[in-house]
Amino acid sequence: MIFNNRHYPKFFPKGCPPAQAEQKKVKVYRLVEKENITQKDFKSYVELGNKFNPTRNPKYGEYALSVNTNYDELCNSVKSVPYLKKRFKYIATGQTYICTGVVCHDKSKNQPSHHDWWLYEEALPHKYFKIVSKTGGDLP
Repeated sequence: MIFNNRHYPKFFPKGCPPAQAEQKKVKVYRLVEKENITQKDFKSYVELGNKFNPTRNPKYGEYALSVNTNYDELCNSVKSVPYLKKRFKYIATGQTYICTGVVCHDKSKNQPSHHDWWLYEEALPHKYFKIVSKTGGDLP
């Protein structure tokens, strides 16, 4: 995959993403709402109209996408969080290619494989991520 525009969106505040975020290729899983993956499935918390929380750790996580490197852990999170179970019906997988943005391991105690992924302005992960299962189990 070749992608030359490595600029962050203009709405990112100064210092975002944080310095510890790095370019790396990692296989990840992401919750999506519908079987047809769209660009909306790869919008950050802020892009979806939510407010920035300056006390959140890691800083600027609301500008990133939440992804996990462990499939089973993500499945367990969906089962234990009613909001996630209600909103997200599918799990998709793909790569955090170096040319799409930077990644930072969140090291959440509830989801040790959770990562924040800050996309470059013109990255289009919805074009190469694939559905791997329904949140309630395998695809029929």
